[in-house]
Amino acid sequence: LYIDYGLPGNIMEEPLIIQIYLGEELQIDWHISSPRLLTFQDVLDAIAQVLASDDKLLATYFEYKDEDGDRITVKSDEELHAMINFHMTPTYNHGGAFVCEGNGVPNLPSLIVYPKNNKSSRIRNVHDLKVSIAPTASSKLLSTDPGSAEQTEMQPNNSSAPNNVNNSPQHNSSQTDTFELGQIGNDTLLFLETIGNGNSGVVQRAVHRQSGTVTAVKSITLDLTDEEQKRILLELKILRKCNGSPFIISFYGAYFDENRVLLCTEFMDGGSLDKYGAVPEPVLGHVASAISFGLKHLWSLRIMHRDVKPSNVLVNSSGQIKLCDFGVSTQLVDSIARTYVGTNAYMAPERVVGRDYTIYSDVWSFGLSLCELAVGNFPYPQLAAKIAGSKGVVPMEIMQCIVNDDPPRLPPGHFSRDLVDFVICCLQKEADRRLLPEQLCNHKLV
Repeated sequence: LYIDYGLPGNIMEEPLIIQIYLGEELQIDWHISSPRLLTFQDVLDAIAQVLASDDKLLATYFEYKDEDGDRITVKSDEELHAMINFHMTPTYNHGGAFVCEGNGVPNLPSLIVYPKNNKSSRIRNVHDLKVSIAPTASSKLLSTDPGSAEQTEMQPNNSSAPNNVNNSPQHNSSQTDTFELGQIGNDTLLFLETIGNGNSGVVQRAVHRQSGTVTAVKSITLDLTDEEQKRILLELKILRKCNGSPFIISFYGAYFDENRVLLCTEFMDGGSLDKYGAVPEPVLGHVASAISFGLKHLWSLRIMHRDVKPSNVLVNSSGQIKLCDFGVSTQLVDSIARTYVGTNAYMAPERVVGRDYTIYSDVWSFGLSLCELAVGNFPYPQLAAKIAGSKGVVPMEIMQCIVNDDPPRLPPGHFSRDLVDFVICCLQKEADRRLLPEQLCNHKLV
């Protein structure tokens, strides 16, 4: 029986066999009944099951071969579906038609995928998540006793598990935590919409089913560098310490779901200040006050924010102004932090050149952010002009301006003396000439 396929949408409904290729000694066939429902994460989860006996390997993407034998990388759902469409297109297999067996399954070659970027899961999974995986017939190729359960560090997604890879966890793969809202997990949250994208994850608006509390849920994949993983751990610790301040977003809890960590924080319906353009000075005074007291609270806990910028200042319809995103924050040791991280555009001069720095680097970033909110664009005129002209600005240009140019200033004729003085006191090239923490909150502007 020969069946001609028409539109790609029909192709995606046909059964498919994906072969996970791990060398000449091991290839695992995975029967997919509905390729249209398959996701990139499903494939990674299947590969993780196959690699379960070797805790040193963990694939983060995979490849396939095109008609010329060249390797094509797959790192997203879109690229996955393009791969499937390519493989099942009649022009690629059997000269325009597929041969089907009596059961209706196309008798076409298996789609071979090659797992790549096999990082050490012991190093990668800093949270030491443990679940129990029961080996199957396929695991015999990995010299595993089929009558025993094996401990591995990741639990694949059960929603689209491959037929030849069996999931038998002893507990739910979603690890919950208990904080202000009680138990938090995928089954306790109703996800509504995506509201933003961060450096390492997606932020969604959700509702806690039991309490009705609206929360912002930041989802971060654990397939990150060591430094990114450290930032996640720091965020957990710091947000729990800072819940007492009205100028810092409240932290509701966190949980781990397979290879993701999800952080639940207070939802601010006004979004971030970088979306509002120039802020009127009467409002800007309240912004300066909120940031000053928020930073003072952090510093009292020996914490430096390290990423003060307009997009990390949130507002809500009640008029509250709060600091957020401590993803690059760290505990201070003897009031000095030596790690070189941060957002280039708002870095203090001493940070750009790699010198030691203290909490006064936050003061510079605060002053630069306030200046930007006052004028409505990045306060270095030469860079703002290039950005407005869509010419683009590279990080090196920004760093050169910060180090070599005079600090930005607000024109006195357009702004009050107090605001102009506050910005001047924050934007001093020499760190020790900037405002002291207690001086921020006692300034006339605040």
